[in-house]
Amino acid sequence: MSVVEEPLVRLLDGREFSRLLIGYSGGLDSTVLLHAARLAWPEAELVALHVNHGLQPQSRDWDEHCASVCQRLNVQLSTVRLSLDSKGNLEATARAARYRFFSDQLNPHDVLLLAHHRFDQAETILLRLVQGRGLFGMPRERALGAGVLLRPFLDISRKELEEYAQRHNLSWIEDPSNRDTEFDRNYLRLRVLPTLRARWPMVDVSLLDLAARQRQLDAALVGLAGLSAGLELELAVLERHPVAIQVELLRLWLAGLGEARVTLKSLREFVDQLGSAPHRQPCLVLQSGSLRRFRGVLCYVPELIIPEIDYLISVPGSVTLPHGELRILVAEQGGFAIHGELRVMFRRGGERILVRGSHRAVKKILQNEGVPPWLRSRYPLLVDDDGILAVGNLAYRDVGGQSEANQKLWQVEWTAR
Repeated sequence: MSVVEEPLVRLLDGREFSRLLIGYSGGLDSTVLLHAARLAWPEAELVALHVNHGLQPQSRDWDEHCASVCQRLNVQLSTVRLSLDSKGNLEATARAARYRFFSDQLNPHDVLLLAHHRFDQAETILLRLVQGRGLFGMPRERALGAGVLLRPFLDISRKELEEYAQRHNLSWIEDPSNRDTEFDRNYLRLRVLPTLRARWPMVDVSLLDLAARQRQLDAALVGLAGLSAGLELELAVLERHPVAIQVELLRLWLAGLGEARVTLKSLREFVDQLGSAPHRQPCLVLQSGSLRRFRGVLCYVPELIIPEIDYLISVPGSVTLPHGELRILVAEQGGFAIHGELRVMFRRGGERILVRGSHRAVKKILQNEGVPPWLRSRYPLLVDDDGILAVGNLAYRDVGGQSEANQKLWQVEWTAR
C-alpha cells in the first residue's frame, strides 16, 4: 500500500458509509484522491463533486476532462456551475458556495473526502494567523450537512502526490488562477512561504507543530468548560469565564460548525454586546450564517432562505420548502376545515387569524410560542379562500358554525431544517 493510499484507508477503517463523495476540481491533488479512492474501494459507490466556478474561459473544457476521467474510473459525476458576485472577497465567496454545494449533496452516512495536503495546511495556519483568526488549521474530520467531511492527506506532501500521479500516469488540470497573487492564499503560497522556507527550511513543520499544540490546548479548554456541539450554546456556559476565555470558546464552537473565517476581533466585539439589555438583538454575521442571542441562549443560524412565492398544496399531502417539510394529515382531534384552494405563504406583515373567537395577530402567536425573531418571517402559514387557517402547527382557525356534520378536519406537521 502506497504512502498515499495508506492514510486514506486508515482514516476510513471501521467506518460504515453509504457513499464516498470526492471533492474533485480536476487538479493534481483531487485527481490523486479520486484515483486512490477507487483503487481502495473498487466496489463502493463513488461520486465526484465538481464545482465549476465559471471564472475561467476554459472551464467548460475542464468539465469535459472531469467527465472523461470519471467515466474511465467508473465514478459518478455531479457538477454545478456557479455564478459568483465579483464584488468583495471572491476567494471567500467561492469557498462558501463550494461548501454549500458539498453540504447539499451529503446524505446521512455519506463521507466527503477532500484532498488538502500538508502544504495546504501550513498555508491555512499562516493565513488565519495573519488575518487575526487564530492559530489553528483545517480539521481532519468534521460534520458537514447530513454527513461527515474527512481530509486524509493532511500529513502528505505535494511531492508525494506528484510521485503517485506520475507512477499511475494520471492527467490533471492546471488552473491559471492558482498563479494569481491577488488572491491571499496564492500570495502566501507563491511569495511568502518560498521566502520563509529559503531562510527557515523547517517553517512548515514548525507551523504544523504549533497548530497541533493549539489543538491539544483547545481540546483541554473544551473539556474544562463543558462545551458541547450543536446549534445552540447556553450563555451560562460562557458567562462563568473571563472575556478572553469566552472569545476562545466561541471560536472553537463556531469552528466545529464550519465557521472558521471569523476574526478574534469580531468575536470580542460580539461578546461585549452580550451584556446589552434583554430586548436587544446582538447579531454576528458569519460566512454561512449568523450568531444571535435569544432567551439566554446563543443560536447559530444557518444562512436563511426566505421564500418569495406561495406554494399550492393538496390534502392530504405535503410540500417541500427550502427550509423544511410541511404535511397536512387528517386530524386525530381538533384541527381545521378548508374552504377552497389551499396554499402555503409567509408573513408579509399584519396577518391575523381567528382563534377561540378573536382575531389574533400572527406575529403575537409566534412571539408567544417562542419562535425567534429571525425565523418568524419564514414560518409557514396555510391560507384558503377565507384567509389564514393555520400558523404552522402552532394555531388553527376556529371551525365554528361553518363545520358540517361529516366535514373532514385537518392538522399540520411542520419539520424545519
